[in-house]
Amino acid sequence: MKKYFEEKYEKFSYEFIEDKNIPNKKLVTCVFSILSKNWKIYLTKNKRWWELPWWHIELGENFDEALEREMKEEIWTWIKNKKLFWYKKYNHFEKVKNREWGFYPFPNSYILFYIWEATWKNCKINCPDTLDYWLFSIDEAIEKVKSEWTKKIIKIMKKIYKIN
Repeated sequence: MKKYFEEKYEKFSYEFIEDKNIPNKKLVTCVFSILSKNWKIYLTKNKRWWELPWWHIELGENFDEALEREMKEEIWTWIKNKKLFWYKKYNHFEKVKNREWGFYPFPNSYILFYIWEATWKNCKINCPDTLDYWLFSIDEAIEKVKSEWTKKIIKIMKKIYKIN
């Protein structure tokens, strides 16, 4: 297990941890997907900007089901060779409400980040929140995303996997 960076705010802090072991499954609230074919990064565009695709886990669903469900719903693709890359551990200083299903687990919750390959099936956007999607090179993805922590994730991944 290796910790990469941590950021602290008034109501919570978080840290990015590289680990192939899944933390407490009951505390996982969200999944992100990171890669697709030939070391290109799949990004989705919403009303604001390009970002890594991510999804909250619905009640009664596990994180594998959430990842596969959302990829099929949003762009009609299937996942293969999926592996956990790392996770983001939230340390909550107070209870935080989730708009969909109550409160996040307290005092900790986790977001999983997967590396995966896509098998495209009649690609189409199938989600009203997704305006577009594309595969970008690592450097193009760093330029496209707005979130600073997302840029950090992509840069660290580039370094770990020695991607040019």
